[in-house]
Amino acid sequence: MKILSVLFVLAVVMFACQTKQAKQVEEAAKGVVVQNVGEYVLNVEGMTCDGCEKSVEAGLSKIEGVAEVKADHETGKTIVKADTLKVNTGDLAQMIVKIGYKVE
Repeated sequence: MKILSVLFVLAVVMFACQTKQAKQVEEAAKGVVVQNVGEYVLNVEGMTCDGCEKSVEAGLSKIEGVAEVKADHETGKTIVKADTLKVNTGDLAQMIVKIGYKVE
Protein backbone atom coordinates (compact mmCIF):
# COMPACT_ATOMS: atom_id res chain seq x y z
CA MET A 1 0.00 0.00 0.00
CA LYS A 2 2.84 2.39 0.87
CA ILE A 3 4.48 1.70 -2.50
CA LEU A 4 1.27 2.60 -4.33
CA SER A 5 0.98 5.81 -2.32
CA VAL A 6 4.57 6.76 -3.10
CA LEU A 7 4.11 5.98 -6.81
CA PHE A 8 0.91 8.03 -6.87
CA VAL A 9 2.68 11.02 -5.25
CA LEU A 10 5.57 10.72 -7.71
CA ALA A 11 3.15 10.59 -10.63
CA VAL A 12 1.36 13.73 -9.40
CA VAL A 13 4.67 15.59 -8.92
CA MET A 14 5.93 14.57 -12.37
CA PHE A 15 2.65 15.66 -13.98
CA ALA A 16 2.80 19.02 -12.19
CA CYS A 17 6.40 19.56 -13.31
CA GLN A 18 5.58 18.69 -16.92
CA THR A 19 2.56 20.98 -16.90
CA LYS A 20 4.62 23.86 -15.49
CA GLN A 21 7.36 23.23 -18.03
CA ALA A 22 4.85 23.11 -20.89
CA LYS A 23 3.40 26.46 -19.78
CA GLN A 24 6.89 27.99 -19.64
CA VAL A 25 7.65 26.78 -23.16
CA GLU A 26 4.31 28.09 -24.40
CA GLU A 27 4.97 31.53 -22.85
CA ALA A 28 8.48 31.69 -24.32
CA ALA A 29 7.18 30.74 -27.77
CA LYS A 30 4.66 33.60 -27.88
CA GLY A 31 7.37 36.14 -28.77
CA VAL A 32 9.11 33.96 -31.34
CA VAL A 33 8.45 34.66 -35.01
CA VAL A 34 9.49 31.91 -37.37
CA GLN A 35 10.88 33.29 -40.58
CA ASN A 36 12.00 31.72 -43.82
CA VAL A 37 15.55 32.96 -43.53
CA GLY A 38 17.70 32.73 -46.61
CA GLU A 39 21.12 34.06 -47.53
CA TYR A 40 21.75 36.32 -50.51
CA VAL A 41 25.27 37.00 -51.79
CA LEU A 42 25.60 40.14 -53.89
CA ASN A 43 28.57 41.52 -55.79
CA VAL A 44 28.59 45.25 -55.11
CA GLU A 45 30.74 47.56 -57.25
CA GLY A 46 32.11 50.83 -55.94
CA MET A 47 32.84 50.04 -52.28
CA THR A 48 36.34 51.31 -51.49
CA CYS A 49 36.49 51.62 -47.72
CA ASP A 50 34.96 50.76 -44.35
CA GLY A 51 32.62 53.74 -44.72
CA CYS A 52 31.25 52.26 -47.93
CA GLU A 53 30.64 48.98 -46.14
CA LYS A 54 28.76 50.80 -43.38
CA SER A 55 26.61 52.66 -45.94
CA VAL A 56 25.65 49.45 -47.72
CA GLU A 57 24.96 47.65 -44.44
CA ALA A 58 22.88 50.52 -43.08
CA GLY A 59 20.87 50.88 -46.27
CA LEU A 60 20.08 47.20 -46.62
CA SER A 61 19.24 46.90 -42.91
CA LYS A 62 16.38 49.36 -43.45
CA ILE A 63 14.53 46.87 -45.63
CA GLU A 64 11.79 45.07 -43.72
CA GLY A 65 12.67 41.41 -43.36
CA VAL A 66 16.45 41.86 -43.44
CA ALA A 67 17.98 40.25 -40.37
CA GLU A 68 21.72 40.66 -40.93
CA VAL A 69 24.06 42.31 -43.44
CA LYS A 70 27.82 42.03 -43.85
CA ALA A 71 29.55 43.99 -46.61
CA ASP A 72 33.23 43.61 -47.54
CA HIS A 73 34.80 46.31 -49.72
CA GLU A 74 37.92 44.22 -50.39
CA THR A 75 36.01 41.35 -52.01
CA GLY A 76 33.05 43.42 -53.19
CA LYS A 77 30.71 40.87 -51.65
CA THR A 78 27.74 41.65 -49.47
CA ILE A 79 25.99 38.84 -47.61
CA VAL A 80 22.40 39.42 -46.55
CA LYS A 81 20.35 37.14 -44.32
CA ALA A 82 16.67 37.89 -44.74
CA ASP A 83 13.14 36.53 -44.66
CA THR A 84 12.68 35.13 -48.17
CA LEU A 85 8.93 35.77 -47.99
CA LYS A 86 9.52 39.50 -47.54
CA VAL A 87 12.79 40.21 -49.37
CA ASN A 88 14.07 39.35 -52.83
CA THR A 89 17.21 40.19 -54.79
CA GLY A 90 15.39 42.96 -56.64
CA ASP A 91 14.64 44.75 -53.36
CA LEU A 92 18.29 44.46 -52.31
CA ALA A 93 19.67 45.60 -55.68
CA GLN A 94 17.29 48.56 -55.76
CA MET A 95 18.50 49.75 -52.35
CA ILE A 96 22.17 49.35 -53.29
CA VAL A 97 21.64 51.48 -56.41
CA LYS A 98 19.66 54.01 -54.36
CA ILE A 99 22.60 54.54 -51.99
CA GLY A 100 25.05 54.97 -54.86
CA TYR A 101 26.61 51.61 -55.72
CA LYS A 102 26.18 49.08 -58.52
CA VAL A 103 25.24 45.42 -58.33
CA GLU A 104 26.95 42.97 -60.71
